[in-house]
Amino acid sequence: MSHSDRRGLWDGQLIDLTGAEFELLALFYANCGEVISRDRISIALKGHSASPFDRSVDTLVSRLRRKLKQVSSIDLIRSVRGRGYLFSL
Repeated sequence: MSHSDRRGLWDGQLIDLTGAEFELLALFYANCGEVISRDRISIALKGHSASPFDRSVDTLVSRLRRKLKQVSSIDLIRSVRGRGYLFSL
């Protein structure tokens, strides 16, 4: 990952990411193997807790997951019911 141009590289393939997608990937990467709650993601990226009906974190995770699946046969982001998301390499 390159913080200056907000692009990811997987197996030699470039992944174009939005700023929010890049920040989410950086958060996942820094906490690889650890379940991260929606609330923690919201606080890290937006500065406030997620409301129960706010789906913006889920939408962002979905977009990032889709982009990662385009370059990897492995599902790098898993949903952990009732707890959050798990990123693993």
